[in-house]
Amino acid sequence: NISSPDLWSGAQLKCFLAQRNVKVSGVVKTGKTPDGARLLANADSKPLVGLITDMLKVSNNYVAEMLIKNLAAESGVVPATLAKGMALFKPYFENHGFKAGSYKFVNPSGFNRDNQLSSKQIGLFLDSMRSKFSVFPEFLVALPIGGVDGTLKNRMKKTSAQGWVRAKTGLPNGVVGLAGYAGHPEGHIFTFSFIYNGPGREDKARDF
Repeated sequence: NISSPDLWSGAQLKCFLAQRNVKVSGVVKTGKTPDGARLLANADSKPLVGLITDMLKVSNNYVAEMLIKNLAAESGVVPATLAKGMALFKPYFENHGFKAGSYKFVNPSGFNRDNQLSSKQIGLFLDSMRSKFSVFPEFLVALPIGGVDGTLKNRMKKTSAQGWVRAKTGLPNGVVGLAGYAGHPEGHIFTFSFIYNGPGREDKARDF
């Protein structure tokens, strides 16, 4: 976990500049940009779909949290916190079959024991994405492909599932999860969601 993303980002920038022979004096610190500051450079990020693809393919928890904080900022919430960004999901979930009080979703990276979602609820969310033509193609492309890339690169190889499963993994201690879509040669798409909780051998759950 990165407890101070502002200082972390500044330190990374200073390091990258040093690698390119640009020396920055002083130390990285938190503060406000002075009114008389002069802009030296401006760089646009990748389009949002590119950021989400990078995030999902390799399971980048830091990017997940920063995107949610940015969502809060874009909505006009001040200060833009993780909790306020997560609260923006509640209407969407409850408009797509999530019963109020039946779930807890407090951290987008999944690395939080306070998250409480059932396999059925994850399936409801995945089905809701399938029904949205404006975002589903990009969402599908962003998911790891079984036996091909991302966190599924070394799974399902040389099986009938290779290349036909696009899904997100979840592996906190004691939990094994896999949820996404399976394609069928005749053109059908099946939604699936598996979650294993327990003290047994996690490798057996993954094999299953």
